[in-house]
Amino acid sequence: LLYTIKFEMLTCQVMRKVRYIVGRLSRLSSTSCNDSDGYAYITPSNEMPRAVPVLYPLFRGEAINKVSIGNGFVVGSYKQASGFKICAHGVNRVLQLGSSSENVLFDKKIWGIDERIVQLKSGRAHSLALTESGKVLGWGSNNMGQLGYPRETTKLLPFTAFNSSLTDICNIAVGLDNSFLLTSDGNVLSCGWAADGQTGCGSTRTLDTFTQVNIPHSVRRISSSADTTLVLCDNGKVYGWGNNEYHQISQSDEMQMVYPTEIDLSGHAIVDIAAGGSFSIFLSDKGQLLSCGFGPGTGIPPEDEVANPGLPHLVPTTHEVISVTASLDHAVGITSDHKLVRWGRGLHHKLVSETDEDLHEPEVLVQLKNSVIDVVCGPNKTCVITSEPIKSVSNLGMIEGEEEDE
Repeated sequence: LLYTIKFEMLTCQVMRKVRYIVGRLSRLSSTSCNDSDGYAYITPSNEMPRAVPVLYPLFRGEAINKVSIGNGFVVGSYKQASGFKICAHGVNRVLQLGSSSENVLFDKKIWGIDERIVQLKSGRAHSLALTESGKVLGWGSNNMGQLGYPRETTKLLPFTAFNSSLTDICNIAVGLDNSFLLTSDGNVLSCGWAADGQTGCGSTRTLDTFTQVNIPHSVRRISSSADTTLVLCDNGKVYGWGNNEYHQISQSDEMQMVYPTEIDLSGHAIVDIAAGGSFSIFLSDKGQLLSCGFGPGTGIPPEDEVANPGLPHLVPTTHEVISVTASLDHAVGITSDHKLVRWGRGLHHKLVSETDEDLHEPEVLVQLKNSVIDVVCGPNKTCVITSEPIKSVSNLGMIEGEEEDE
């Protein structure tokens, strides 16, 4: 395949270099405050009129514990009296939904599974699920080996475990066409597309089997959403690899970082990370945000554009942030007082707003009456999971400082 056109969303307003495939959308990164079940509300689709509420119910009536958003599809897990379920809805051309029906533009599929899902991630056209016992399940496209099988195995049955030996996994992440597994002893395994060094294994050769990434320290967290991956180590050090076109990893002019490269965050104790399409976000133990890279996803206003985008800079915010997540060109955080703070590109209302305007620096929404459990970013959507069903939309998307309409 020739990857020659870079999708407009990944460029964050300005088309600087044209190199990738049309539609290289996808993926979300999810950060939880806890593992409780809740009720999912998602930003409206682009086809909906702007007069609709900022968020609308997802998987109506179910208490959701995990959600992931891919390119044109959404997956959620929940529990019913009959057991644990996974529900998928959206595009199914390459079995994104795990359904056997092909060439379906919009479909819905519900499966029963044996145990609770503790993590759920979706890429451009594939998904991973991590179960409570540490097993990994996968389905969808395998055209780049992102499911850990030979590439000719392009359409797998849903919920096929990669390998019987992969049962000690504690964290998962996906990029556009990559998958990452974190073992309980702190090792990272990767597979999938590697044109930009996305696997971190030292070359641009695509891998269709999970291969260990050589990281000098034990890892406790992974984040990816496009072609850049970040890991946070037990000792607080942060490493990145993959696409460095916008200096989202390093000040180096090298655009493909095929090996894990340490990011200089001296003076900051990092507790959370979020890898976007052209930017990287870091959260310190003091609730401060730092970023490097390019575009509104950095959270730095254009008039304050930094001279060295590869050097992490403080992002202005008025609230202490306790978790952060990102997708291709926007990011969302949860504050210590359970408010949402978001910034980046606003296309498709994904900044939880009735407008689709960009936010070049973090802006806080008023606190929801229902505590936020989780926030998930996708290429065109944002999902908020709350502790109780929201019966009124009056305070879902108000910007701080506005009067609430009771």
